[in-house]
Amino acid sequence: MESLIKVWYYGITTLSTIGYGDFLPKSVSEKIIMAFIMMFGVSVFSYIMGNFIEILMGYRQLENNGDHRNLTKWVALLTKYNDNMPLRKDLITQIEDFFNYYWYNNPLAAFVTESDIRFINELPESTVSQIYIDYLFKDFLYKYKSYIQGCSMIHGVETEDTSMKSRIFLVKFVRCLEPRRFQDTIILDQFEEVYEVLYVNKGNVIVGYRLFNDIFYAKSIKGNQVVIGDFACLNNKVSEFLYKSHETILGFAIKKESFVELLNDSQS
Repeated sequence: MESLIKVWYYGITTLSTIGYGDFLPKSVSEKIIMAFIMMFGVSVFSYIMGNFIEILMGYRQLENNGDHRNLTKWVALLTKYNDNMPLRKDLITQIEDFFNYYWYNNPLAAFVTESDIRFINELPESTVSQIYIDYLFKDFLYKYKSYIQGCSMIHGVETEDTSMKSRIFLVKFVRCLEPRRFQDTIILDQFEEVYEVLYVNKGNVIVGYRLFNDIFYAKSIKGNQVVIGDFACLNNKVSEFLYKSHETILGFAIKKESFVELLNDSQS
């Protein structure tokens, strides 16, 4: 039994490319066998990571370029790596609905290609700030003016001031925003890790909690300056409550890493 455990332990540490070195082959035959095993482990690891990277690259391409053909290819790619088992129809519908809304409601859709980004970066900062602040995200910034002012004041930026420093902070902020839509579904579950901050523009959010196997809803909040997940992201905590959309919710989200990095940079 002890020998079996040692063989299993050695095989796992070798195939996972960890190799602590507490067990090692000694005879020539053992070294030859382990050389093949190590090559096999590297091949398996490379294959898995290659598939994973291919899926991520496909997702990033879908975010940047709205194309239903690419979406079909990406869904086929997921099916391929799911042992050729077709995805559930409801899951495919959710994926299609997500990207359709994302493509047609993303204010940043005009700045996705390298040439677009190079063009906007060559413009004067005052012109860039006018495009983002006074045109693309004017309504959003008006609605969340007090919230952004609170965030930026904590980190040393005076948003009441019309200085260029303040407008640069706002441009960086809105550049991280992505459109989101939820239809009568759980937005964020209790005790779930938070990956993004959601800013609700329209719709009602129901706040509740789980107790054993039951869900209790305590309050309904109208989508006016409703922010979900900012505290958890800043403090690296899980969600303390359950958030559910009532009918349809529209808004913008910023990924956790971008939100934290943005506020930390503005503090320095």
